[in-house]
Amino acid sequence: LGYHWLIKSSGINAEYGQISIDCAGSELPSFDCYYGCTPPDFSGGVTYPDMVEEGGAPYPVGQTVTFSCLDDGNIEEGDAEATCSGGEIGSPICDNGASATSTVLSLVLAAAFALLH
Repeated sequence: LGYHWLIKSSGINAEYGQISIDCAGSELPSFDCYYGCTPPDFSGGVTYPDMVEEGGAPYPVGQTVTFSCLDDGNIEEGDAEATCSGGEIGSPICDNGASATSTVLSLVLAAAFALLH
């Protein structure tokens, strides 16, 4: 038992792809297929908007994502915005300066607290 799909992407530069699945055993249950992008690989910050959790691709094609670094950090490499295209969303890299400053400040406050007690 096998299934075969011919998939067409939307838009001006539409492309076709194929997928074949051979089943051994029981019939393949029904499922929905969504076209879009997986979540960006972005650590050290947050993305807006949040991804779709069910009923669609995590980010639909054309969705623009905004990145913000934690601890008032700055984007060291890449852009603050990226658009879902070709199944991927490019991710920036945040600098460590703000995180390092937060760590030093935490150590200073901890030392001051220890001296006071």
